[in-house]
This record gives sequence, C-alpha cells and structure tokens, in this order.
Amino acid sequence: MTASMTTPLAPGIAGTERRIPMKKSRIAYSALALATVLGLTACGAGPNGADPAADPTRDVSDGLTINGELIADAALMAAAAGGTVVMYTGASPESEQAVLDQFTAETGIGGEMTRMAPNKLSERVISENAVDKLSAEIIRTADKMMAAEFVEQGVFVPYETPFQQNLASVEGIVQEGNGYITHAYGTYGIAYNTQLVDQADAPGSWAELADGTWKDKFGLVYAGSGGGNTSLAAFQIRNFGEEYLADLDALEPRIFDSMSTQLDALARGEIEVTQVSFQGAFASKLAGAPIEVVVPDEGLNGVAYGMGITPAGLDNPAAQVFYNWTMSQAGQTLLAEQSYAPARTDLGIESAGADEMQVYEGTDSTDLGLAAVDTWKRIFSYAG
Repeated sequence: MTASMTTPLAPGIAGTERRIPMKKSRIAYSALALATVLGLTACGAGPNGADPAADPTRDVSDGLTINGELIADAALMAAAAGGTVVMYTGASPESEQAVLDQFTAETGIGGEMTRMAPNKLSERVISENAVDKLSAEIIRTADKMMAAEFVEQGVFVPYETPFQQNLASVEGIVQEGNGYITHAYGTYGIAYNTQLVDQADAPGSWAELADGTWKDKFGLVYAGSGGGNTSLAAFQIRNFGEEYLADLDALEPRIFDSMSTQLDALARGEIEVTQVSFQGAFASKLAGAPIEVVVPDEGLNGVAYGMGITPAGLDNPAAQVFYNWTMSQAGQTLLAEQSYAPARTDLGIESAGADEMQVYEGTDSTDLGLAAVDTWKRIFSYAG
C-alpha cells in the first residue's frame, strides 16, 4: 500500500452495499452544524431554555405537529405531559444530550440519558433485563449484533410511528420484523490535532494515512470495541485488502479500547492523527478540542445506528413521543446538523459531509464483521 493508492470504493461482496448521498465538503463540519449544536447546548434550548411554543412551525392545537408532520395525537401528548424519557446509548454523550435538549424544547417532555461504551451497554441491558429491572425505555446502538440480540431477548419490542408507512418505504430503516429501526447513519473518516498538524499536511486519503508518514503519531480503536469500529475494519479490508491493516500496524499505533480515550489522546496531542467517528469528533470539537476531520478521497465508511423501544417504553407515552420525534423531519434534521446521515432519505434532508458514504448491508454483514475483527486482532497482534 502506498500513497499513490487510488482504489475506488469497491462494489461490495456477497451482499448489498449502498451509498448515501451527502452534501459535498472535504471538511465534514459545516458552520451550520456547529452553530446549531452550540445553540442547543449553550443557549438553553432545553428544560430551562426557550419556550417551545415560540416556534412558528409547532402546532399543538390537536396533539403535536411540527413542520406539518404529526408527531403525536392529542391523546398521546396529553398522556406524555410532564413525563420523562429514559435512554441508554452507546453514541456520543454530547450529541445525544443535544438531541434530548432539542426534543424537550420542541415537545416540553424531559429526557434522561445514560451513556456507556458498547460492550458495557450490552452487559448492563442484558443483566437488568434478566432480573426484570431494565429502566431504559429507548436504547440506541451502532452494534447490529447487539440490536438483534435485544430483539431476540425481548428487550426491543415492535412499535409503529404515525408515519410507519413512510419508514417502511425507505430501504434499511425497519429491522428484524420491526423489532428496531435504523434512525441514522454515522460516518468514519480521518481526524487530526490542529495544533500539531497543518491542514495542508493532514492526510487527505486512506492511502496517505497508511503511507508511513504518521509512524509513532497514529492511534486507533480496537475493531471489536463496538459496531462502528467493526464496520470500519470490514470497510478497509473489503476495499483495500488485509495489507492495508498491515500498513496501519507498521505505523506502530497506539491502540485504544474506546473512542472517548482515543479522542482525549488526540486532543492532548498524545497522537496526531487517527481514524474516528465524525460524530464523536464533532462532540470533542464542540467542547473546544483542537480537532478537525477530513473526508478521505476514497470515501467514508458508514454505519447504521439502531434505535429500539423496550416494554417499559411502550408503557411510557413520553418514550413513544421521543421515538416518533426522532424519526420525524424535526428529529432527522437535527441529526443531519450533527453530521449524521438521516435514515429517512425520503425527506430530502442534506447532511454535512462527503459526496457519499458506503454502508454495507449484506445478509452476511454480521459474519463479515466477526471475520474482520479476527483478522484485525491477528494483524495487530492484539489479545484483548
């Protein structure tokens, strides 16, 4: 593998590979995205913030309608009034808090969040569910195997939104017989510390990342730490071959067990460049970290983020409103402003990012993911 590598994204193997259009931009963070989330977190658009009734697109005369789309009928909104939704998530806590704050601003309903690393999330949910003490009403994860297990164990239960027909008409949203849904797509690319690396010198492609320049300056997260990093390893093997991982290993990288420790190290300058979730990097940048991201010339890896409702959520009208709102135009627009790609492509919402990202959705994607982790561990001599 050399810096001259120009291999285009491969068409995929033994399954379905989709490319999701996104607004073209080499740097993934738009001014709009950053300003939006800064406004949510710094200007009080939450329980103690702006009056949601001031939004001219919000109609509460008969339930809740935002931008002309029914979120909840009058009976559901009345039942949810004064309530709170409880969410467990493996995604960026800053991004998820911004989502909850906006949800509260638009609905008047409170939200509580517990964020855990993906492996800890699975352990806690399974153990709590086993003794009938699962408090989560909404769970969000990028780990497809975890989501399928939650369906099998009854952690996730079917639920239909007021616009379920719209969701069912979009490829890739409804999963496991409506056991859960894909609510957004996260993106993985390259990030660097702006205090140590000039923009002109930053790697602009996956090839440049692995060309030897960043030896002893690069770090990455263990591929088996969660669905996103597993997907990234599979993406690299599928498009560039196992030798690409060998080239990364030759950089003598620092290996992290979670994205949070990875981004902390990048912000502190312990590493100079990395491959990372744009949504996690977005949150770190929002908090003031000297981080910028690059859309590689060969394209982005995309990973589906799943959301499911639990039996406790079915019993809580506030959780149902949150589920509906997340999949509405209002919720999907906010996710796009955080550099996610909205799952609802029928709405025509553009997302800050690259021309396209590659999402592999073959029926064999789980097996390929497991194989990718095994390959990654072998190449990096990782025993974790």
